[in-house]
Amino acid sequence: MSTQTIPLFPLNAHIFPGGKLKLRIFEARYLRMVRENASNIPAFAMGMMSSKPNQGQFSVLSTATLVKIIDFEQLSDGLLGITIEGIELVCVSNIIQDDDGLRHANYQPIAGWNIPSSQLPYMLSSVNEEKEKVALQQSFSVLLSEYPDLAMLYANDNNMPLVWYAARWLEVLPLDAEEKAELITHQSPAPAINVIYSFLKKMDP
Repeated sequence: MSTQTIPLFPLNAHIFPGGKLKLRIFEARYLRMVRENASNIPAFAMGMMSSKPNQGQFSVLSTATLVKIIDFEQLSDGLLGITIEGIELVCVSNIIQDDDGLRHANYQPIAGWNIPSSQLPYMLSSVNEEKEKVALQQSFSVLLSEYPDLAMLYANDNNMPLVWYAARWLEVLPLDAEEKAELITHQSPAPAINVIYSFLKKMDP
């Protein structure tokens, strides 16, 4: 199998498969990345920045998400805006850097949440998968009502699977990148869903 390489865009904002995110592109290295890869699927990989500096530098975690560009716009300040959608979880390695600072990395797919849906309810704190889904769906709808820009991204995403809502919540929860990476790459979404419920209960006791 030949080694696959891809441009790497590390950021503190997180996106997982099925998620959408708007980005402002202004650095020369990322303008070049978009120009050279806009029509590619995937276009680049969104990396996750470590939450803990090492010798004053924040490293890039091995967990990343391949993304495609689904929209372009010129922002009010004249900068380039793009909207991306997550495609697949990958493990990145052998990161190298061009002269202008643009990173590239080798990557391999990560299976992630591949447990059969029929087994999922028995790994959750409650045993009713549909109940779990409705609860996450309703709480996510409340979140979208509070953030119109986010709501616009998901205007056509209705009645999605349980794991889709779990991934969307995991993207936005105030957790360290390392914890998110551990949860999203676990064989089962159950640990992530239980963490999400714990957070929601604290917000709405």
